Amino acid sequence: MLVISDGDFDDISQKIVGKMDKQREQENRLFLLDITGKSKALDYFDKHFLYDGKNVKVLGEVANEIPQGILNI
Repeated sequence: MLVISDGDFDDISQKIVGKMDKQREQENRLFLLDITGKSKALDYFDKHFLYDGKNVKVLGEVANEIPQGILNI
């Protein structure tokens, strides 16, 4: 799962954390593409990417992390 966020959210509820953990048990991975660098929920994700409008290489890094066949670019 790829979450794209401005980071403007409080702590993730335990209900959502439980659902995220169930997805991990099914060998799914959770990614965060942070567009402001203000996200406070980094610990909940398997990998955190920080988008920088001056250097869009991070989008390629995101694409490389997502299993082939899942993301169509």
